Amino acid sequence: MEEFQKQFVQWFPGHMAKGIKNIQKDLKKADAVIEVLDARAPVATSNPEMKKLIQNKTWISVLNKSDLADNSVTDKWVKFLEKENHFVIPLNLKNKKDGEKLISLIKSLAKKRQESKSYNTRLALMVLGIPNTGKSTLINRLANKNSLKTENRPGVTRQNILRTLPFGVDLIDTPGILSPKLDSEETGEKLAFLGSVSTTVYDIENIAYKLVDFLQKYYPNAISQKYEIETSKSDSYQVLIDIAEKRAMKLKGNEYDTLRASEMLLSDFRNGKLGKISLERPDEF
Repeated sequence: MEEFQKQFVQWFPGHMAKGIKNIQKDLKKADAVIEVLDARAPVATSNPEMKKLIQNKTWISVLNKSDLADNSVTDKWVKFLEKENHFVIPLNLKNKKDGEKLISLIKSLAKKRQESKSYNTRLALMVLGIPNTGKSTLINRLANKNSLKTENRPGVTRQNILRTLPFGVDLIDTPGILSPKLDSEETGEKLAFLGSVSTTVYDIENIAYKLVDFLQKYYPNAISQKYEIETSKSDSYQVLIDIAEKRAMKLKGNEYDTLRASEMLLSDFRNGKLGKISLERPDEF
């Protein structure tokens, strides 16, 4: 963990440090906050530093990518997070009803703002989220346009941007901000599984071994069904060898390319090709 933390601090981009300061400044103007979390790991993808800043503002937790998470676990997360007295909405952007539920809530908050005696009747809504949680895709849906650059890599949005929504809402889009400190090795591994940190921070094969271990414990059929290999008696290294063999991934000298197998495994997990998988459960916290 110490080496992972050291590499992470070295990688932690300057725009993130600057972004935290900008968020602190603009948060004073916000009436409500949406924190976009990955439904597969709501705790690892939250930013404790941001929670301290939110304080008493209306707080909406969006469990994004819920279509990739274990449904029964997501249901438990909703009940768990609602106890913290804020709104919780699982979101699958492929499902129009999920988007409508969030928009309906925002409109309701905007209406209350319009009915207030404040000189500014527009609702100021800040959207927060660590890299690669789907924040920009969500904002595009709210704005009903494709104006934001969305990529499956951390660090695309670099500064706070004010966007005007058609139903009385000024939306403050913020860059994806990670906490400059990782609280545990498990948190770092989960962020690596999800692609929320740069590949320069971790060893890809080592992270793939960790993912194999996790899947073998909680979703023992995920790998065997996807790659049509036997995994019940195999360690994580052998699993990657078997995947490479099954997919004819070889290096010069006829050795199996476990790096390519690792990259494919991580990509397949991130894209939901291994099935609906959750990395965290409420009873762990």
